[in-house]
Amino acid sequence: KQPGGAPAPAAAAAAASGPGPAVFAAVTTSPPPPPKLLLFNAAENDPATLKVVYAALHYGVDLRIAKTKDLPAGCKPNGKPALILGQDYVLGGGGNAMCKALALMSGEACSFLADEWCELERTSRHAKGGLEMTKLASALEESATGVHLVGSGDSMADICVVVYLDQHAASIDTWPAGVQTYYKAHISTLERAKAAVPSYIEPSIIEVLT
Repeated sequence: KQPGGAPAPAAAAAAASGPGPAVFAAVTTSPPPPPKLLLFNAAENDPATLKVVYAALHYGVDLRIAKTKDLPAGCKPNGKPALILGQDYVLGGGGNAMCKALALMSGEACSFLADEWCELERTSRHAKGGLEMTKLASALEESATGVHLVGSGDSMADICVVVYLDQHAASIDTWPAGVQTYYKAHISTLERAKAAVPSYIEPSIIEVLT
């Protein structure tokens, strides 16, 4: 203030010009956490379970064990494995659809060829004679690496077909040489997935009590 209590010129000018523009403090909000991805009703020696666990390991998906309480409202267990995403989405089936969901969530590009092989594997489970080994052998011979059905790396097609082959490995000596090589090239990752399956199985009441 000036002598006598008069406001200083700068202060008087500021007062005359009225209040300045409002100043808002910056507010930073964290992105919402990703939805929980859970596997319900997993079982040992179950191809669908193995496909999902195999895919989760391959794509680096944070897949957790689901309990009955995690099922969305109105969803009743049917004895088969199911993939639970968030609070309102459940995907079940023979494993191929769940495997594809994990692949696409992880950024794998859509591929009609991969889809075709997954469908061939699915239908071969109920077809007389099973998967056509000569067709598989020809596809591997024409592929980029000889041990991948699509491109130069593992895809959902490889996961589904390798699990199928594993279910029929007792007849490996009858397979074309290229199919045998293909299967053997994936044994280490397949065994790693098998070893991880028990960690996704919900303990029974008897196991918990003991």
